[in-house]
Amino acid sequence: MGLNDKDIKYIVKKLAVSPQTLRKLTEEENDANLILNETSIRHIKKSDALKIDPLTYIKLIVFRYSYDAEFEMAEKDYIAKSIYINYPSIKDCPNYFLIHQDMIGEKKSQYLLVLSGFFHDQFPIRILYPNYKKQIEDGFKSQGKLKDLNKHVENWLDILKEIHIKKWL
Repeated sequence: MGLNDKDIKYIVKKLAVSPQTLRKLTEEENDANLILNETSIRHIKKSDALKIDPLTYIKLIVFRYSYDAEFEMAEKDYIAKSIYINYPSIKDCPNYFLIHQDMIGEKKSQYLLVLSGFFHDQFPIRILYPNYKKQIEDGFKSQGKLKDLNKHVENWLDILKEIHIKKWL
């Protein structure tokens, strides 16, 4: 993910660095994520969502609420991207077909995590799908890229619920 001009302008103000320096520091996605992680602890407002790219905003919020957690940066990035991909479609119309499929997989786990984290008060997933946490864990276990993600499902659900309760998304 490269930062666009709006993102650069926003971060330059937060970190008091030059645009040229910031561009050099954020050429690699992992480096950009480290910069966003540091930016996330600065004063961020909900209105900032209009000033920057939606994925950048979601990363800032996810990084902010998971800042003190001992998650790998790759895991934080993965969760932010999962939210970016799934949140809009769930908000518009939940995919009941995907929810009730018997398959276990990464896509379903991402979807259920976002659904149960952000829409827990609108969609009683634990009633409709009692073993959803196990399904999420099993799906993340099968993805293989992030070795501990399946062990952190409960933590991520708490973080997403907090983000929802504080109305960041």
